Amino acid sequence: MIMFCNTNFVNPLLIYKISLNHFGLNFISMERDNNLYRYFYGETADYNVAKENLKTAKAKGYDSAFLIAYKNGKKISIQEAIK
Repeated sequence: MIMFCNTNFVNPLLIYKISLNHFGLNFISMERDNNLYRYFYGETADYNVAKENLKTAKAKGYDSAFLIAYKNGKKISIQEAIK
């Protein structure tokens, strides 16, 4: 099965962020999740910009960084976000 997705579509209800374990990049935000603090690099509604932000984070040594998505303030899977 071949899936196609339009990665150029910008949905204003979607937000992509890059999850980080440490500091070292500009535009860091923090969210509290129960007793955990989660740090993020960048925030954009554009999937392609989010992928570039992820590349930047990994190039800076954040090998464990990964892309996450939110819709209407609720975390969703990347697959759901790009469909």
